[in-house]
Amino acid sequence: MKALTVHQPFASLIMAGAKPYEFRSWRPHAAMIGQRVVIHASSRKISKPLAADLFVAVRDQALSSIVTATLDPAKALPVLARAWEPAGEPLPLSAGLGTVIIGQPIPAQEVADAPGLPLAEGEQDLWAWPMLDVQRWTQPAPESGAQRFWHWTRS
Repeated sequence: MKALTVHQPFASLIMAGAKPYEFRSWRPHAAMIGQRVVIHASSRKISKPLAADLFVAVRDQALSSIVTATLDPAKALPVLARAWEPAGEPLPLSAGLGTVIIGQPIPAQEVADAPGLPLAEGEQDLWAWPMLDVQRWTQPAPESGAQRFWHWTRS
C-alpha cells in the first residue's frame, strides 16, 4: 500500500473527517486515483502559532484561504485545540494515522468558485484531492516517512 506524508495538524484534520481535501501543487498519477493510501503524519514539529491562527480563523469564520474555508468547524476545532494548547495531548508525529481513498482531483479554483470561497495568494494553481472513506486507526503506527507517495511497509 502507498502512503502520503502530510504535515500536522493537517494529517489529523484529514483523519478526523474535518479536511475533505488535501491541497497539493501537483496531480497524483492516474493510477493513485481511487486507491486507498495511508495518511502519514510527518516528523515536522507543529507550529504552535500556525495552529493557533488556524483555530481562531475556523472558530471566528475568518476564512481567508481555501484550506480553512473547506474545514468542518465542528470536527476541526478539537484537533486544532490539541495542536496548540500547551497542556493538550500532542498530535502524533512520524506515524501512520489511518487510510483514505484518493478521489478525482480538481483544481482548487473549482472548489472555491462554486460557493464563492476565498483563495489565498498562491492557491490558484493548487489541486484539491478529495479524501474519501476515511478509516482512522485506533493507534498511530510509528514509521519514518518520505515525500510524495512512498511504500508503506507495515501491515
